Amino acid sequence: VDATIAELGLADRVIRPGRVPAADRDGLIAAAEALVFPSQYEGFGAPVLEAMALGTPVVTSDQAALPEVAGGAAVVRPLTVDAWADALDDVEARRDELANAGRERAAAFTTDASASALAAAYRQAAESVSGRRRGLRIIVLGPHFEPDTAPTGKVLSRITHELGGRGHELHVVAALPWYRAHAVEEGWGGRLSRTDEVDWGTVRRIHPFPGVDRRNLARRAAGFAAFSGLAGWAGLGAGGWWRRADAVIAMSPPLTMGLTGRLVAWAHRAPLVFNIQDVFPDAAVETGAISDPRVIAVARWLERLS
Repeated sequence: VDATIAELGLADRVIRPGRVPAADRDGLIAAAEALVFPSQYEGFGAPVLEAMALGTPVVTSDQAALPEVAGGAAVVRPLTVDAWADALDDVEARRDELANAGRERAAAFTTDASASALAAAYRQAAESVSGRRRGLRIIVLGPHFEPDTAPTGKVLSRITHELGGRGHELHVVAALPWYRAHAVEEGWGGRLSRTDEVDWGTVRRIHPFPGVDRRNLARRAAGFAAFSGLAGWAGLGAGGWWRRADAVIAMSPPLTMGLTGRLVAWAHRAPLVFNIQDVFPDAAVETGAISDPRVIAVARWLERLS
């Protein structure tokens, strides 16, 4: 990238600051004329909403989930040079309109709104098991749970608390907190798992086997597989061995949690609700992160199986 910038003579106009703190990021976005986001593939597209929430007009591509996230509150263009040539002129002509529409659009995408909608779906699924509205025994499997700061952890924690507040017994199997630094946080290490009792059941946290280099896909895959396997074993005995569950909830990523949830649900003879929070392997394939045909075939097989 740096070589291309130099070749085009843009070194004095293009700044690549690398990863910046959240506060600096928000300041940069808020002060910008626009967020230009020509992404080829996104599982969701959080930067679009982050810019909208700050009142910054957005230009984004028409790829994957981005048009759905942007709605009518952004300039959406196909990934061709001609289509993007006058995009900023469009922004300038509609600046106030896009800023106001963006704030309104972003306000609809809150953690509370997402968690409430998912919790309602899970409640409906749980109630369909036996027609009862209280007293179901539910096993919850996921990569993150409070106090972990991952977005999936916040959603899963909210779902669990809402179901627990309705009188259901829940037994959570998740990872030890590790998301913030991609390593098990201080005070949580030293053992493969720990179990805490709470008002609505138990929370068993197990080692996530994180790797230092996030770009090492083979190492990450091995860590995901190890965590998923350990989570499956813990899920079989969640809340006590030989106690049958009424339902199993599993959350991805990683995609392997779908297979884990399926096996745990089969063992408990219970229905499975599988919530997918990321697009894999499509995102990795489209961006070139995965190119080996054998790896792609295995990933797609796992996707179908899950």
